[in-house]
Amino acid sequence: MPQFTHLWKNKSSSLFFKLLTSFAIIILLLVSFNFLSYTFFRTNIQDEIINNNRLNLNTAVNNYEKQLVLIKNLGFNLYFNEKTEIMKSTSPQLNYEMMAQIRKELQSTLTTPFLYLHNIIYFFKDSSYVIEKEGTSTAEIMFSKFYYNESYSLPFWTEQLTKPTSFKIYPNSPFIEKSPEKPTLKGDFMPILIKNIYNQNFGIIVLLDSSKMYEALQPPGSSRFLILDEDQQPLFSSNGNITKADLPLNQMTGQQGFRQIDQSYVFYQKGSETGYTYVHTIPAERIASQIVKLNWILIGLLVISVVIGIAASIFFTIKLNHPIARIIESISHINGPSSPRSQIKEFDLISDKLYDLQRMNRDIRDDLTSKNSVLQHYMYMNKLKMIHGGGQQVKIPMSSDKPYQLVLFQMQMKQAFHEQSDMEKNKAMYYIREYVHYHFTRSLEESLTFQIEKDQILSLLFIEPGRSFDLDASLHSLKQVFDLDLAYCLITIATSPLQHESVDLAVAYEHVIERANQRRLADETLIVSEDEPAPNGFALSVAEEQEFTANLSAGNSTAVISIVNRILNQMHKKRATALQFTEFARDIAARVTKLLQSSGIETDQLLGEQPVSEQLSECYTVEQFQNLFEKLLTSASERIKRKKSQADYFTDFVTEYVESHYGEDISLELLAEKLNITGAYLSTYFKEKNGINFSDYINNYRMDRAKEMLENTQLKIQEISERVGYHNVNSFIRMFKKVTGIPPGEFRKGDAQKAKPSL
Repeated sequence: MPQFTHLWKNKSSSLFFKLLTSFAIIILLLVSFNFLSYTFFRTNIQDEIINNNRLNLNTAVNNYEKQLVLIKNLGFNLYFNEKTEIMKSTSPQLNYEMMAQIRKELQSTLTTPFLYLHNIIYFFKDSSYVIEKEGTSTAEIMFSKFYYNESYSLPFWTEQLTKPTSFKIYPNSPFIEKSPEKPTLKGDFMPILIKNIYNQNFGIIVLLDSSKMYEALQPPGSSRFLILDEDQQPLFSSNGNITKADLPLNQMTGQQGFRQIDQSYVFYQKGSETGYTYVHTIPAERIASQIVKLNWILIGLLVISVVIGIAASIFFTIKLNHPIARIIESISHINGPSSPRSQIKEFDLISDKLYDLQRMNRDIRDDLTSKNSVLQHYMYMNKLKMIHGGGQQVKIPMSSDKPYQLVLFQMQMKQAFHEQSDMEKNKAMYYIREYVHYHFTRSLEESLTFQIEKDQILSLLFIEPGRSFDLDASLHSLKQVFDLDLAYCLITIATSPLQHESVDLAVAYEHVIERANQRRLADETLIVSEDEPAPNGFALSVAEEQEFTANLSAGNSTAVISIVNRILNQMHKKRATALQFTEFARDIAARVTKLLQSSGIETDQLLGEQPVSEQLSECYTVEQFQNLFEKLLTSASERIKRKKSQADYFTDFVTEYVESHYGEDISLELLAEKLNITGAYLSTYFKEKNGINFSDYINNYRMDRAKEMLENTQLKIQEISERVGYHNVNSFIRMFKKVTGIPPGEFRKGDAQKAKPSL
């Protein structure tokens, strides 16, 4: 006996025994809880199911009532809106514009899905005319062909308009569309009539899609649903098997309730807005089946609880038996996944630390691998651009005995790319770089491709001695691919000569950049593999610049366009580079802008909303440059002409005063004082508006008057001098000769044809 007691103490104090005892208590609690739950729910389940069905019906009734009130409000809004009032007061057949507006309004209303409306029909009784979503027609055709129902014929609706009701819902019924071949079912609809009891000529017929509304608003789990109107007449039935005769109408008293009839539960509730009675019937076997189902669920929960308790006991006992073995196993598989989780806190801590060390080691190794590639590209770029950094210890794998060649891809994105493409420019560059890299590595495994600028991609091709590689054919293959996207991107492919020394890498890079800049005008992908130096620079000569400025200042677009086109044709003939064309174009655009600004003319939107600089970057042929300059110079000339043609108070005052007082002393300060402005401002303003100095204008005008007097009068030169404002005849003679080129005496003698015209 003492020996048995000792054995029992040893067993009862063991971890295994204590765990089993604890689990047994837990299992007992679970069984007790399930048993009590089963007893409670078994007693109250039927009442809860009935109450739940009443709540479901109440929700459906509220939804139906809100929906019918919403449709009623919508119908009266349509009935009394401005367009409808106009149609009611005029003949509908003659007011085509208003009919179109009403039809558009109906179509917009019917597109609202939560209204569950199939159609809205405007019915004009006197004219026997209807308007609906599809158009217009006579009432006879509408109700005998398009929406035919034996109960809802034209005489029926004509009679309903005479009844003293403004809102009426009629029983659900099928409508068909008659056709010579085969009638087509339009659907089951509940007609609704909206009218004015004082107007028997017009009404709105709303066809409510009862099936869709039932699918959206029906009580959960409902299969037998019925709506009765105020007179207990059926309006809608979800199941043709249930009729008014199947209901205990004499027992359905009060606003809501339920009755058990034979093998069914009948739930009913009256709507607060419409007064309709909503009926929901559920077979008694369904409630019984729910109770049986719950019984099985509760029994199942009880069984599951016991099984889970036993399984948990076995599982956790096994989990706690060998914690040290798992630690050793996780250490032996240092690169493997983390060991399974345990309920022992210390073991989880050790396992987590070991896994963190493994993951850190793996991340460091992966990071070093990826950074080696990035570092290699970085060192190549430094070597290409001759940038000396702190990477002297990093070796670039370039063998002196392996020749190499550089291929540069210069990108120029077009406007269509920015407008239509979903990719950003940097993403597009990434895809192009990856494709170029894939293309070259298929033939040259050691080739490198990386992006060196936002619009430049460079490939470094290592050519193995004795290996056949046709670079020209490879580039033409790329050209064929790039030409497929000419509408979005223009690419220049430039190659360097074959190099043999790694120290020449920067020289080769500069060489390939120069070749890329030697691109000629062409709206296609170009391959530049030979040097073709650019011709001498092109710019306006001094004479051309003066001619250009003078003609543009005068608004002579034809002359300035001719000058620019002449130089563009010369550049094209001498094969100027695209860069030279762009620089020349920017110079001309800058001259135009400067001249307009100096004349006080707005330079915004010379060529529309897109700036001139952006449109210049979209020119790839001579014709495109010529067309752009024709538009630019024409627009600038028109603005200059408009500026010159505008009336100006200051200049008008000056010219009128000079014409009236040219024989008197006239000074700039005198006129400025009369205008209440400074002389310096008036001088600058007059020169800007008229292109001539104030003093030159007065002298020219006086000389014009003097020439008229010399030709048409016998006045002496002294008298003419005084009349045009010169009190010293010598000063007059000098000015006359300066302006006309000959003295006044010779002019009078008949040499007027030799005289220069005054400005």
